[in-house]
Amino acid sequence: MTELNQKSEATSQPPLAAIATLCLVQMLLILDMTVLGVAVPVIQVDLKMDAADTQWVASAYMLTFGSLLALSGRLGDLFGPRRLLLVGLGVFVAASVWCGFATSGPELFAARAVQGVGAAMVSPTALALLNLVSTTGSGRNRAVAWWSFTGLAGAALGQVVGGLVTDAFGWRWIFLLNLPIGLVAGLAVASLLPRTRPEQRVSPDVLGALTLTGWLGMLVFTLTRVEHGSSALVMTMSAAATVVLLAAFVAVERRHSDPLVPLAVFAEPGVRAGNVINLLSTAANLGVMFYVTFYMMRVLGYSATDAGLAYLPITLVMAVIATRVAWLMEKVGARALLLMGTAGGAAGSLWFVFAPGDGSYLAWIFPPLLLIGVGAAFIEAPAIIVATRGLPERKQGLAAGLINTSEQVGPVLGLTVAVTVAAAIVPVTADDTPARLLDHYHVAFVAAVVMYVLAGLATFLVPRRSYTGSAPAPLAESAEN
Repeated sequence: MTELNQKSEATSQPPLAAIATLCLVQMLLILDMTVLGVAVPVIQVDLKMDAADTQWVASAYMLTFGSLLALSGRLGDLFGPRRLLLVGLGVFVAASVWCGFATSGPELFAARAVQGVGAAMVSPTALALLNLVSTTGSGRNRAVAWWSFTGLAGAALGQVVGGLVTDAFGWRWIFLLNLPIGLVAGLAVASLLPRTRPEQRVSPDVLGALTLTGWLGMLVFTLTRVEHGSSALVMTMSAAATVVLLAAFVAVERRHSDPLVPLAVFAEPGVRAGNVINLLSTAANLGVMFYVTFYMMRVLGYSATDAGLAYLPITLVMAVIATRVAWLMEKVGARALLLMGTAGGAAGSLWFVFAPGDGSYLAWIFPPLLLIGVGAAFIEAPAIIVATRGLPERKQGLAAGLINTSEQVGPVLGLTVAVTVAAAIVPVTADDTPARLLDHYHVAFVAAVVMYVLAGLATFLVPRRSYTGSAPAPLAESAEN
């Protein structure tokens, strides 16, 4: 990425304040992805949506968020990450207010899509700025560890906040609360984050940006269509369009003198390994967590608030673990942590495979959630370090966009796989008995185990060199373009 102006405000502000600001931004985005989990049934009744339409409350956000991440990371390199971060926050907050005042399903879907656009502008640029303000290797590891924790905490707290706010104030306040938080975050970004010198380009890769965004958007759309049982014609056409757009993107990037995504960047083993592990682990994580919530509510009889609160102890444990992840990474390296994290996720998912219809919280909810939560904490920060290490500063926005893309596409993939496999082996209806539903959930948990195992195997792609406190070495220029 661009070189920081050493005389800028970056040198006059404590790095801790800047890091805390970026972590707050990350938590806001991730929390917004999970906060609707227990509120969707209430929204469905209030806006008189049918069951087939309710999935777009989440899918519209994920579709624009996931498909625009890589493009936003590159735009951050071009125009400066701080500038794009502020614009993205403005879009996100404005769309959140729109969501809060939506009066129909289609209006809410449109607002959620715009909200995803803002989130896509914010997430990779925030991570790129985190890498820039954390100038030493060990300091960067600690900063990324806290960044990862805030994302994980946001995901866990989303269920709790969603249940409490919906019960106390109504679902609209889930969105409206983003206004004061977003304004505080924007003021902090403007005052604490460094200005950067935008990269000057003569020939922007517009066609590459269009084909990449189109491919990712069509991929996410195709996966969500599988989940909701679209017709064979729709599936065939969308799958064919996905393949064509991917082929077009690769062809454009190979021919462009200054491509949006230099394909040579994937020659770096860390970039490949970090993104594959991140994709598979986040896929497995959402695949299991989605069904854990249903297990608690539909089989064990938990209320929405109780189900959300069930995740709270895990968040507290993760807070302790997050403070030690950077230290552990310096001691044992990223590969060992990634292997332990994927093993923990697989073990927790396997635990749920045998969950009974009358399982207690202390025996059948807390232990496997603890394994999955600690595993996620062990995976995310090392995966980011692995995927972004070795790239020059002017490519950090690209690397951040790639790792964020894998993190957003992964959950859509994982949920699709879990739902499709479970429905194929044990089909259910809304009126089925808890015993039948439990069999259905068990199949989904098996699918999550398989995805975690694949992520664990991918850890052997991580280079043997230790990712410790040393500063990352940039790739040679010949390998970048």
